[in-house]
Amino acid sequence: MNQTIAAVVMVIACLAASATQAQTPETLKVCKDVSHMARDIMEVRQKGAPMSEMMELTAAGDLLDGINKILVVRAYDVPQFQTEPSRLRAVQEFENDSYLRCYKLRTEAGK
Repeated sequence: MNQTIAAVVMVIACLAASATQAQTPETLKVCKDVSHMARDIMEVRQKGAPMSEMMELTAAGDLLDGINKILVVRAYDVPQFQTEPSRLRAVQEFENDSYLRCYKLRTEAGK
């Protein structure tokens, strides 16, 4: 789990450092990494992890805390489903939505 959190910190740093770039291979990679982090967070959420623990684990001690916490808050806005197919669908939708949001932010910032 801590490796996952470290990965999101690194991804978010890349995102923040190049927020004004339009569609580039870097944008595609950053958004893919963000969406994978979102997937990991939603998988843990769907398994029933307490939100308070997730918020503590995402605390990087710097400006990235806010971005990490946004993913956690968004994940906990989605109900925890009881069946495995529903959980898998929630994870996939959250991952795709996170990629879409990242991509739009990065490409619109480059206009």
